[in-house]
Amino acid sequence: MPLEKRVDYLTLHTGRKIEIPFDVLIVFSTNLAPRDLVDEAFLRRIRHKIEIGDPNFEEYSEIFKRVAAAKKLEYDERALGYLLQEYYIKARRRLRAVHPRDLIEQMVDIANYLKTGAAPGRSTALGPMALVVKNSTSQMTDADLLAMGTYLKDLPANSSLRQGKPVPDATREQGAKLYLEYCAGCHQASGRGMPNVFPPLAGNGAVVAPDPANVLKVVLAGVLQQGKYVPMPPFAGILSDEQVAQIANYVRSSWGNAASADVTPAMVARLRPAGSAK
Repeated sequence: MPLEKRVDYLTLHTGRKIEIPFDVLIVFSTNLAPRDLVDEAFLRRIRHKIEIGDPNFEEYSEIFKRVAAAKKLEYDERALGYLLQEYYIKARRRLRAVHPRDLIEQMVDIANYLKTGAAPGRSTALGPMALVVKNSTSQMTDADLLAMGTYLKDLPANSSLRQGKPVPDATREQGAKLYLEYCAGCHQASGRGMPNVFPPLAGNGAVVAPDPANVLKVVLAGVLQQGKYVPMPPFAGILSDEQVAQIANYVRSSWGNAASADVTPAMVARLRPAGSAK
């Protein structure tokens, strides 16, 4: 195909060929040093090179203000000043033009989760958290929810939950078989679920929580509809305590989930609804 001549040829059903002129503009974008990607001869063939550097404080503030306006949020100069002082100046962190969008979207996502109990593509509220959403946070104003999202985002990362690599479970293979039989039809073999239908298990905060009680309660008793996610049926009358423990250990330590695979049948038995012994 003679693309270098800026023409292409289309063939009709009759066999006749038509010459079509076109122009192509190829744009390479990277945040790496160009010489780390290609050799100098290749760079010379790129006629126009534009460097877009990090914004200064004034430019960063303007970006932040525009993102807030696009999200229909009130812009607060004091809040931005706090952000710049604590997370850039003190931390000696470089300003990035993409940070305002990322930060604001994360705070909005937290607020939406507290309001609906669902974070599409990420998680859904279960157990006690579902009750908190239903009886409390879903009744709050958008402004209060956003304030809570901002506060939670401002908390320092808690690394005390990481206890090293999870201990492999001796019954992992059986857990995988049970998962494929009872769970993969909805949550998919990859654990990613289906957007707005079945919540993902990979990276799901409720699944990898230090206490596995919420996962066990969901498997045993099911869960009501959360946002756009369809309800999940209970499996207490189908699966034994040992099988529920095997499934829980499998999902807590698969697809990048790093929770401990330490659920035991005894733990399941304590949470099993009365009259549903299997």
